[in-house]
Amino acid sequence: MLELSNDALKNEPGLLFSAQKLNPVAQEILQKMSLILLKNGANSEDSEIQKLSMFGAGLSASNVSLDILEIGLKSQDLETQLLSLHFISLLNDNKTDTLLSKAMRSDFLPTRLEAAYHMAQRKHPHAVGQIESLMFRLPIFLKPFFPHLFAMIGNESATKYLLRFLNDANSDVRLEAILSIANLNRDDLLSHLRKKFPNSTIAEKEAICHTFFRLNDTSSLEDIKKLASSNIENVKLSALRALYHLGDHTKKEELEKLAKENNLFAISILKEIPGSEKTLKSLLKSQNKLVKVNAAISLLKLKDPSCIDTLKAILVTDSKDTAIEPFYSIGRTMYYFKTVPKAIYKVKDIKNDPSLPIRESLLKETLELNEEDFLDFTHVVLSSLVIMLPV
Repeated sequence: MLELSNDALKNEPGLLFSAQKLNPVAQEILQKMSLILLKNGANSEDSEIQKLSMFGAGLSASNVSLDILEIGLKSQDLETQLLSLHFISLLNDNKTDTLLSKAMRSDFLPTRLEAAYHMAQRKHPHAVGQIESLMFRLPIFLKPFFPHLFAMIGNESATKYLLRFLNDANSDVRLEAILSIANLNRDDLLSHLRKKFPNSTIAEKEAICHTFFRLNDTSSLEDIKKLASSNIENVKLSALRALYHLGDHTKKEELEKLAKENNLFAISILKEIPGSEKTLKSLLKSQNKLVKVNAAISLLKLKDPSCIDTLKAILVTDSKDTAIEPFYSIGRTMYYFKTVPKAIYKVKDIKNDPSLPIRESLLKETLELNEEDFLDFTHVVLSSLVIMLPV
């Protein structure tokens, strides 16, 4: 293997010049040397060196590195396979489709599932057959993973499968099929949801209401209006939310009324409704911590600076001992945030905090506030980080 030590680089500073300054011949030589190093690394028995080689080959964003990435697919290390697969999926080359098919024969299930996703995303010519074969070989509890894949492919064969999923014996599969229609804007299947609507389960009714407003379908308004009077919380909320988004803004008052009754799903829905700031501000005075937290997050989404003080508590004061996690409705179309002691997760390092992505997302949202409020908030957060740094 070719090696360049730190001493060699120090003694020969010319080695550090930019590749852009090289003449074409020197560029070609350097590229070949790099490929040799990466290929040797990919064939190494050390999994860390393998992974570094996959990063190098992938970040080059060049089709000439496909042979190196193919070696990564044959690795006995799962992480190396997944890295290789990720970078292969980013390249547009005739060989990419072949390598995705090879990845479907991996000994590791995560690799096969990831390859199935990329095949569906690229609408691979053999995607339906490959994904169908994988689905039938796996345990039944993994079947809800597949409706989204067939919805992504979108051709006639895949759509037939999606329609079968709508009537599957497994309730989770049926629900996932409905949500996939909504999330991938499959308005060509709305007529099938309308037929299913009257005899659907509680979770399905919630999801179908969500799909109707996501796809702006007003043909089932009368059925949705009936559900707005339901005694079942998640169905009623989903129907009210759908009616509001489909143009009936009088439903805002009903949603605000439910929010004032400390309904956490209703409080979360208000982030989608401009003009609900007054109700949310009043909820910041609640003695119920979850009510305050969710009201503050909804106000943040509405770009209202009234949320700042509560957000400081969420992201700074309580961050050492408390984690934030979403709690979803039965139909998985609504959620609110709840706080739990970090001790449950046995978190010792901030990098392992499961709520870190949520906190980061909230911090990014503060960019939408006015400059003065954003800078004040950022100052508090950064000051707290300095205090938390180990001596």
